[in-house]
Amino acid sequence: MTETTFDIASLPSLLDTIKQLPPDTELILTNGSTPVAKLQPIKASSAVPRRPDLHPGVWLSDDFNDLLPDHYWSTRST
Repeated sequence: MTETTFDIASLPSLLDTIKQLPPDTELILTNGSTPVAKLQPIKASSAVPRRPDLHPGVWLSDDFNDLLPDHYWSTRST
C-alpha cells in the first residue's frame, strides 16, 4: 500500500484528489507538518456471508419491537 500526504491548506478539492489517487493508496492529511487525518481504502470483506438460523434455538418474540406499556415507565426510577 502506498501513502500520499497533502497539506489541507493547499488541497483544492478533496473529492478530486481522491479520484486521482491510484487504487490501494492511503491519503494522509496534514495541517502544516502535523498529520490530522488518514483516509484508507476500503478492503473487500472476507467475512462469511450471513446465514439464516446461524444460532439454532434462538428466537424473537412476535412483539419484540412493540412499545413498552405505560406501567413500565411509571415504575422506573429516574
